[in-house]
Amino acid sequence: MRSCRRSWRNHGALLAVLLVGTGARDAAAAACCVSSSVGVPRLRMWEDGAVGLTGAFSTAPGQWDPNGQWHGFGDYGEREWRLSMFGLLRVQKRVQLYGLVPVVLNQRDGTTRSESGGGLGDAQAAARYDLYNVGEAGAWPGVALSLGVLAPVGRPVDESKSPLAADATGRGAWVISPAVTLEQVWGGMFLQATVGATIPLPRERADGHAQRFGPGVAVGLAGGLELVPGKVVLGALLRLSWESSLELDGRTVDNSGRADSGVGLSVAWDLSEHFTAQAGVDVGLLFSHLGDNQPGRVGGSLGLRWAAF
Repeated sequence: MRSCRRSWRNHGALLAVLLVGTGARDAAAAACCVSSSVGVPRLRMWEDGAVGLTGAFSTAPGQWDPNGQWHGFGDYGEREWRLSMFGLLRVQKRVQLYGLVPVVLNQRDGTTRSESGGGLGDAQAAARYDLYNVGEAGAWPGVALSLGVLAPVGRPVDESKSPLAADATGRGAWVISPAVTLEQVWGGMFLQATVGATIPLPRERADGHAQRFGPGVAVGLAGGLELVPGKVVLGALLRLSWESSLELDGRTVDNSGRADSGVGLSVAWDLSEHFTAQAGVDVGLLFSHLGDNQPGRVGGSLGLRWAAF
């Protein structure tokens, strides 16, 4: 087993940095807005499972209007703190399970009042199947399929009890998220591309109206390199997401579609064979026509991951 870990160490260390981006992307996506996370994190080749804790902070300096124009906030401020517990489990050579549960705290400041609130955020669960691991098909990339579910554990905006909705921590709807991921490693560098769909299920709002968020598409392109072989990996991420207009009582609501974009940097440092420290930043592309109908965010995260093998 130890020789196997050595033989796969470079591939696993490079690809494991993708876990870092998860915390940063969660921080950059408000609970009531389009989720920007793409695909499912992975275990290293020799790992049987992993658990971790990620703390993240984000702030919104402005928002995109329904026409895609960017507007900075004047007398309004919005901040979010998020603590997420996640776990990964290998159930078969090519099958992995993933789960994440966040706790969210919001702070919102208007011209006449300030509010804070929080609670559990929407939980995530997913399964990943590796059709081909990196290196199994010669020069061809590794290919993985995943299927995720977002569970509406958090409080949606329509159930908020505060004027600024600071106590809103979720979307209020189940969301199904299939995705396909391509991965490749060249020496001390890696590249990963993921394309996924978001399929929200219908829900009944607190006021009795039937609502359905529109289906969407999310794309992520990540790459990186080893700064210190077998120890420190630096990664970068470009993410794009789009969601079509929502429906209310069977009718499409005009100008209710959403879009988001951003870039991120992450670093993973292997403290030991079992422990990895993780850090990441995520910055929305805060320009007109690079988002639609939601706040743009800037965030960062710190985390610690423990793996079993």
